[in-house]
Amino acid sequence: MSKHKTEEIRNIFSINKPEKGGQSAGDVSSILRELDLKQRELEDKNRELFIIKQELDSCNAKYEKVYENSPSGYFTFNNSGTILKLNTTGAEQLGTKKELLVHKSFIDFVVPEHRARFQMHLENIFTYKKRHGCEVKIERKDKSLFYALIESIPTNGYGGNYLTCESSVSDITMLKVAEDALKESEARFQSMANTAPVLIWITDTDALFNFVNNVWLQYTGRTLGQELGMGWIENIHPDDLNPYLQIYKSSFDARLPFEVEFRIKKYTGQYRWIISKGVPRFHSDGRFAGFIGSCTDINDQKEIEDTILGLNEKLKSLNTSKDKFFSIIAHDLKSPLSGLLGFAEILVEEYDELPDEEKKEFIGHTYDAAKNIMALLENLLEWSRIQSGSIVFTPETLNVESVLDDIFGLFAQNARNKNIKLEKNIDSSTMVFVDKNMFHTILRNLVSNGIKFTNDGGSIVVSAKMFPKFVEISVKDSGVGISEANLQKLFKIDTSFSTQGTNKERGTGLGLMLCKELVEKNGGKIKVESELGKGTTFVINLPKGKDY
Repeated sequence: MSKHKTEEIRNIFSINKPEKGGQSAGDVSSILRELDLKQRELEDKNRELFIIKQELDSCNAKYEKVYENSPSGYFTFNNSGTILKLNTTGAEQLGTKKELLVHKSFIDFVVPEHRARFQMHLENIFTYKKRHGCEVKIERKDKSLFYALIESIPTNGYGGNYLTCESSVSDITMLKVAEDALKESEARFQSMANTAPVLIWITDTDALFNFVNNVWLQYTGRTLGQELGMGWIENIHPDDLNPYLQIYKSSFDARLPFEVEFRIKKYTGQYRWIISKGVPRFHSDGRFAGFIGSCTDINDQKEIEDTILGLNEKLKSLNTSKDKFFSIIAHDLKSPLSGLLGFAEILVEEYDELPDEEKKEFIGHTYDAAKNIMALLENLLEWSRIQSGSIVFTPETLNVESVLDDIFGLFAQNARNKNIKLEKNIDSSTMVFVDKNMFHTILRNLVSNGIKFTNDGGSIVVSAKMFPKFVEISVKDSGVGISEANLQKLFKIDTSFSTQGTNKERGTGLGLMLCKELVEKNGGKIKVESELGKGTTFVINLPKGKDY
């Protein structure tokens, strides 16, 4: 209402008097003031609305600009997939002008093999009234193709009915190409890994296995579920587990390659040696991705290496034995031969001039020298047979007392010559399970050794004790004894020694070593106890006779 009109009304009401019972001039004035106030409020509201409209128009313009120029296509579909609205990007995606696409069916642009997928997408949207997405391949007007990710949300119409949906369409062709390339790469890797002749494993960043190849599963005989995570460590030999895990963990922490050997249980239940090599993996941006590694069975190689090491040790021992062998031949055989030749030379050159007593003496010396040479040769031959493995080993049950009687009979004269008593403390039923010839050689050498180093009037006692699985036989003399230093040399060819007996009897240097070899060949053990001036005791343990 204009100011002029207001004044005009006021003048009219101020001239005319109010009728009885009518409104007074004051009442009318109050009403006019209220009307004026309301008018001003309306004008303020109009100004506010105008500003809001301008802002809304600006927002709508911005929205339209964003909507039209978005990198994704925007479509409004009804429940049958008809295009009700779309932006410029959407039209460009379909290769057609925007105005020509309105009221067109979007499904016509979907390749036939994906149309059911798009139809199912619409049904999900309008049935469950929730956001939904699907991937389809789109064919443009020019027949070119692209992969699209369609994400839709239903829009609420009048009365709460969902009659339309708003959908964004994103070109994911490059992503799909990358995915396909990745799948192809993974397929190639899987094919390579599963046909490789080694066990292959992969971990994530926390050192847990997330892949093992088929060769691994075939080797361990376990399932993929059993091996993933840390399940694979159940295969490792208990003695190797902690040392391996220490290397494994420290390599992960340091992001450094590692190589370690350990034993792992094969599907057969046998623990076999493998060599495990691991290297860190990194993403293209340098982030740590975990480890990849391989395991190779080296058990046969380890066995060959151990065999070679054993053969090398044996070869060293044989070389040492060979050197000692030749040393014995060169030294121990030379001395009796020299003596034999010396006495023989005297007999040949001076026989007619020598008194009969001297002739007998020289002939006796010649006989002793020849006997020593024979004993040495017999021991050398026996020892060489053992070393070459050509000695015949035929164990049987033997009566110890019976064999010992034969040995005592063999050395009876030697013992009488030195007034040495040969005694036995053996139950007549004592049996051993040994090779007869070897057992004879063992007792012969031990009794002979005792006689040699026992003074005139001494004694040699052979005793036997029976145990559940073996018989202990001891040969004790009252002779000169052996020093602590020489005890360590008795059974070794590389440190063996030979000393003269109490009557200057000569030894071969091989007798005790030969005894040790023969005792062990029969599954027994030998030891010696001795003290200088108090005698020596040799103790051998041999298997008990089977018929006992």
